[in-house]
Amino acid sequence: RRRHTRFRNVTGVQTCALPIFLSTVGLDTIPVTSYVGSSISFSGLNPPAGQFKFSPDGKLAANALFDIGGPELFRFNNYTGTFSDPILLSTLEYRNYGLEFSRNSKYLYSSNIIFQKLYQYDVSNFDSTIIVNSKVLIVDSLLHGLGSMQMASDGKI
Repeated sequence: RRRHTRFRNVTGVQTCALPIFLSTVGLDTIPVTSYVGSSISFSGLNPPAGQFKFSPDGKLAANALFDIGGPELFRFNNYTGTFSDPILLSTLEYRNYGLEFSRNSKYLYSSNIIFQKLYQYDVSNFDSTIIVNSKVLIVDSLLHGLGSMQMASDGKI
């Protein structure tokens, strides 16, 4: 049994997700909605942007929070489809856009599209202080185009 999740944007509310439950008997169309994390504004000319990713083991999720100063990390319950325990991983820079987890789900990578920086966070221990303090700057260069990230079949990002 596994919940598969689709996301939709809702004006003026916090992060929300709408999982769809698939089982051997069919499709359960009653959504589970989680209201957790930073409030996201949908006003003005710049709508919210950035990636939302699940860890390969299905236990964590992250939202880039382009204009808020994120990214933000969540626990994800793969059975119930709910999000919980948000941790804001502030980089003190806005415009975080790309996200990807390592193949073993131990690290979260976050790219800043304006300042052209790539950060690594150790998310193997779900403790806000440990995760925030584990931040390592991997790339700091205006020569690299850092936007969306995706893990390849060989496990490289």
